[in-house]
Amino acid sequence: MATEINTSANASANVPRPDDIKAQAEAVIAAATIEAQAKIANDANIKKLSEVKTRSNTSLDFSKITEDDIYNLEIPMEAKPFSTEDSLIVELKDPAYVARWVNKDGRRLGAMISKGFIYVTAEDLAQRLKTEVVADAEDHYIINDVVLMKISKDIYFPALRAAHLRAVNTVNPKLAMRAARMHATEFLSKDTDGAFNIEQAQNKIDIYTPGVEI
Repeated sequence: MATEINTSANASANVPRPDDIKAQAEAVIAAATIEAQAKIANDANIKKLSEVKTRSNTSLDFSKITEDDIYNLEIPMEAKPFSTEDSLIVELKDPAYVARWVNKDGRRLGAMISKGFIYVTAEDLAQRLKTEVVADAEDHYIINDVVLMKISKDIYFPALRAAHLRAVNTVNPKLAMRAARMHATEFLSKDTDGAFNIEQAQNKIDIYTPGVEI
């Protein structure tokens, strides 16, 4: 007959406490860290980061490069996609103007011309375009659905600033309310031939701005 041994009486005494387990784990990790650091310090093959020298950016003789060399990362070849935004950069002779590629759809083109955009010609270019494109019969540079135009910075830059302020006002409730109040004040002043400004100065009327501290 087998004899059953009841260990329930002292079972709880043999169970380690969570704090003891944590302390033991931390001690093991600390010892392993010290040992690893000692091995690295004694290993002559492992250099300090400050001693690692990178290869100079030497030019390649592509006549000696094969297609298999593309996948050999030991060869210092710069990765460069076919098309980049730099290919559309335009340098103008006149620094007072900025060049932009504009969609040549009639509706878009008409709107841009009304804002002050004019066509770029060969005489405007400080250097040859990086993109392989030639002027058409009207001396306009066209790529697919865009045409090269220019606009005076004193017109374009303030317009960009206005667009930026509109974006800022859109995401900031306080600034949005302030912009709306200024717009409403300007409209009411013109609509009443200045009478609104007089009444507002006398605290007889004002623009309601609920829930926003300005």
